Amino acid sequence: MPTAGTTAVLQLDGAAGTLVDISTKVRNLKFTRNAKTVPVETLGDTNEEPFATLKGGVLSGDVIWDSTIDGDMAAALGRNTTSYSLAVGGVTYTGECVVTAYDLTGAVDGVDMATFSAMLFGAVGRA
Repeated sequence: MPTAGTTAVLQLDGAAGTLVDISTKVRNLKFTRNAKTVPVETLGDTNEEPFATLKGGVLSGDVIWDSTIDGDMAAALGRNTTSYSLAVGGVTYTGECVVTAYDLTGAVDGVDMATFSAMLFGAVGRA
């Protein structure tokens, strides 16, 4: 269920280790899911075929920086298990991730921004 004025709701484990709604600070989100493949070759066949193996993904975005976001992202950065919940268009995705990057960009005369990237692992829940 999206928050008023937004089309997505994002919650991440914060500094206290509980899900924190950071939607009001999020400007852009990208939720990429993928599956790795390995080539399969059959003796006598002239074509190789892909065979799907492990699934994964990346959750990344741009957020308006403030000290609260900084504390939550700093706590999540590199933590082996960070829970997430992402609601978009009536569908809620949940699972675990590792926040692998958190970059701050200070503005001279504007809004300070930060970007983050998290590697998804395990099953992605969909409700």
